[in-house]
Amino acid sequence: PHGFIGGGTGNQVFTNTGFFTPSSAILAGDDNVVSNAGQAAIVAGQRNRLASGASDSAILSGNNNRIEGLSIANNWIGGGRLNSILGLGSFNAIASGDSNTIVDAVNAFIAGGRNHTILDGAFSVIIGGDRNSISNAPGDFNNAIVGGSDNVVAAEVDSAIVGGGSNFIGTGAKQGFIGGGSGNRIETSVAGGVAFGGANRVGANHSMVAGNFARAMHINTFVWNGGTAVFTSTAP
Repeated sequence: PHGFIGGGTGNQVFTNTGFFTPSSAILAGDDNVVSNAGQAAIVAGQRNRLASGASDSAILSGNNNRIEGLSIANNWIGGGRLNSILGLGSFNAIASGDSNTIVDAVNAFIAGGRNHTILDGAFSVIIGGDRNSISNAPGDFNNAIVGGSDNVVAAEVDSAIVGGGSNFIGTGAKQGFIGGGSGNRIETSVAGGVAFGGANRVGANHSMVAGNFARAMHINTFVWNGGTAVFTSTAP
């Protein structure tokens, strides 16, 4: 098998020994590189890079995108700029956007937006927005952020933030949900927490907050606060 360059200028397909990378190709574009990545392809764009074990992977277009890592395979970037899939992982995708990164994940997906990060874990998704982050530990899975900005999910499993800004679901949380608003928190290891509104906090399992400055700190409680002062649950 041989490498292939279909057109463009300054494109390179090679291994560290200087030979063509087996069965890899660059079809068009400028200054794209496939290095030590078998069965990999760059379709078009500028200064895109597939390197260091990125086998069975592809970059379709855009500029300054890269897929690179040790034993990283079956990943793709659709377009955009400065998007990266790195580390140890497979079956990840970045559709488009600007400066988005997936590291050491499996089956993770970023659909547009900018400055997003998915770290580790499996089956995590970020759709749109700006500066959102899913920071998984190994073994965490099924977490999502849809829109908004500066939101963080560090949960263990099945947790999501939809819209809003500066919302947070803590490490080890399960089945947590924040629906919009800003400054809401579901704390570490809380299961089944739900938050709507602004500056609310869930600190106990299977509890829900809404409004503003509400604190659900006891199991199976619902707290709504329409004022501007903090209102905290009491023991049932």
